Amino acid sequence: MPTSSELIVQVLEEAGVEYVFGIPGGGTGQIFSLLYGKEDRIKTILVRHEQVAAIMADAYGRATGRPAAIMGQGLFIGSNATFGIMEAMLSSSPMLVITDTSDGGVAFHAANQSGAGEYGSIDLPTIFKTMTKYTSLATTPKEAVIGIQLALKHATSGRPGPACVVMRSAAIGGEVDMETPPFVHNTAGYMNTAKPQSAPQDIQRAVEILSQSRR
Repeated sequence: MPTSSELIVQVLEEAGVEYVFGIPGGGTGQIFSLLYGKEDRIKTILVRHEQVAAIMADAYGRATGRPAAIMGQGLFIGSNATFGIMEAMLSSSPMLVITDTSDGGVAFHAANQSGAGEYGSIDLPTIFKTMTKYTSLATTPKEAVIGIQLALKHATSGRPGPACVVMRSAAIGGEVDMETPPFVHNTAGYMNTAKPQSAPQDIQRAVEILSQSRR
């Protein structure tokens, strides 16, 4: 059976995501490792600060209309990267945010690293909900994969903006049973969203109002 990390990389390919910006950390290191060797389809740009990753993803989304991904360890994305995420939200730039709660293993138990929202840790999902169109918390490997697909759909449909998936440590790298529901479908179906359009008469009315305006 494929792992959730393998399927997440597959989802990024199916969605046509060309760039991943970030710093390996926490559970996301598994996904970064799988991106190695796929530079012809997905370019991984490693940065020295998460804020830089988010700003680059915002600029890319704003210039192209397509989502780039930012990825890194939970609280570092939930603090350092938030400036770029907020800018994407306010500027309607499509963006995919992939991060984790860093709740597995003794090394992740420090209060300044765990973001699961339990006693003694920071509630990362709630933080991201304040600055994204969509935020989900994945507790199983399959939830992580489908969560990424839904985040891409939300990031690109309607008014574009950032969408986030926060993954529990158990959701990263575990095997995904492809034979039982909910089923994992090709991501292309999630990306088939119509762009919002204005009615011709509304555009004409706006032109008339502007042409009649005075200083």
